[in-house]
Amino acid sequence: MNSESECSENLDVVLLAKWLILLAARRNCPVTNSRLQVLLYYSQVWHLVFYRRKLFNEPLEAWLHGPAVFQVYKQFESGSFLRLPSQSDLPEIPLRIQKHLCEILEVYLPFSTGDLEKMVRNEFPWQNARRGLAERETSRMPIAVKDILNFYGSGGK
Repeated sequence: MNSESECSENLDVVLLAKWLILLAARRNCPVTNSRLQVLLYYSQVWHLVFYRRKLFNEPLEAWLHGPAVFQVYKQFESGSFLRLPSQSDLPEIPLRIQKHLCEILEVYLPFSTGDLEKMVRNEFPWQNARRGLAERETSRMPIAVKDILNFYGSGGK
């Protein structure tokens, strides 16, 4: 990938998070901050793999229970284990991005938060970012884009 600005949709990550919450609410599926973090992760992952472009520039971090985007976590911090409220008056995002988010939700919403976290923790990009850390050690290590592209782009091998 070339420079960050050339290879990113450069969308506001908090706005994307709010859109994920809204789209999930339309499917009668509650979203907690923990679940939102994994949904954002897979949104970024599959956008990178399919389009070779980031949705947003903020780093995905390898936290103890799974991936996180610090800015989004802080925005919804009080709702870590509570259903996050949806807003219906959000600024528009491109239709192709809405479609991408809907596709992510189609695949990942059926899984519980715990199952989503287990899924990510069993995948190389998260594991590699946490390499050398104790099992219960906290971390804000970034998950490498090259690891995401290599792992998911090769069918998870």
